[in-house]
Amino acid sequence: MAAGPAAATLLGEGAAAGWAAVHLHDLGATAATNAAACAAYSTAMAAGRLAGDRLTARYGALAVTAGFTPESRCGD
Repeated sequence: MAAGPAAATLLGEGAAAGWAAVHLHDLGATAATNAAACAAYSTAMAAGRLAGDRLTARYGALAVTAGFTPESRCGD
């Protein structure tokens, strides 16, 4: 059941990381700006994963998943 959302997340991450430099180049950004954007994205992803690990350790996987996924807020 978790394979679908996990695959979608990985697809989104890959698209954002792979196409960000192309998009920034089309906007006229320099190579230094492209590199800084890639570094910022990678840092944000690492921070999110580390925070997710700590939240999961503290509150449990079910509570974290229920609190941070849009599907869990849809209701019945």
